[in-house]
Amino acid sequence: MVASAVWFAACGHGTQPDDMSARGHREAAAGSEAEAEQHQSQYDPDSRASVASQTTVISDLTYGPDVYNPTTPHLAEAQRLRDLAEDHRRAAASLEAYEALECARFPAQTRAACPLLGQVAALADVDGGVEISLADGVRADAIADHMRCHVAYARTRGREGMDRRPLYVEGASVSSEGALTLTTNAGGEAVEELRRLARAHIAR
Repeated sequence: MVASAVWFAACGHGTQPDDMSARGHREAAAGSEAEAEQHQSQYDPDSRASVASQTTVISDLTYGPDVYNPTTPHLAEAQRLRDLAEDHRRAAASLEAYEALECARFPAQTRAACPLLGQVAALADVDGGVEISLADGVRADAIADHMRCHVAYARTRGREGMDRRPLYVEGASVSSEGALTLTTNAGGEAVEELRRLARAHIAR
């Protein structure tokens, strides 16, 4: 429950943590902030323009009812971009917090190590992925925790260059309630990819 709260805290305005890596989110935030500054600089609070009217006479001394500030849209766009930048920063922080939570018991140098190598006795297809039968003497709880850490590690990095491991498939999740399973919610092609990679991985 705590992990879910950390993960979904960043969702808002259409920007989701899994859209890119934490670094990508921070770069996107910086880009949005730069664009916001450009729009802010184009806003002039004293700028005025008028809408032509057949019934309104506008003198040099007074403004008619149809006068407006033509630079106001720049102010609104600057705020929209700042909000977007904040969404990206929250998404990056969420990814990093999620990894820190899931990997709290694993040193940084072991987070990238695959927890399945040499540990799996057999795989069986289940809805959305595979059920994993571990070799004799292997602790299922420890493997499940390491698998969750591995998934979080990949998410933080946007799965960049990570296309050969089943735990890096989009939407991958680990369950250890009853049987140990690795599944994905990303649809049929992702399910097939996960199964293929899982079998190829343990065959090494």
